[in-house]
Amino acid sequence: MTEANYSLILHHQPPIIVYEEDRRLYYDCLRAHDEEERIDPMVEFFVHCVEKTWTNTGIQ
Repeated sequence: MTEANYSLILHHQPPIIVYEEDRRLYYDCLRAHDEEERIDPMVEFFVHCVEKTWTNTGIQ
């Protein structure tokens, strides 16, 4: 996650925050990538996190 946030910050975007209540989903997405080489769950998770971060911080 650190590398993703670094890249986002370099491109003037807010970092992705993984909230405690989303931690299990995050691990499930990582597992899907490790076991099945699927990237789509992680992409969807990142979109979810960005939307949630923007909503919680008031960024629009």
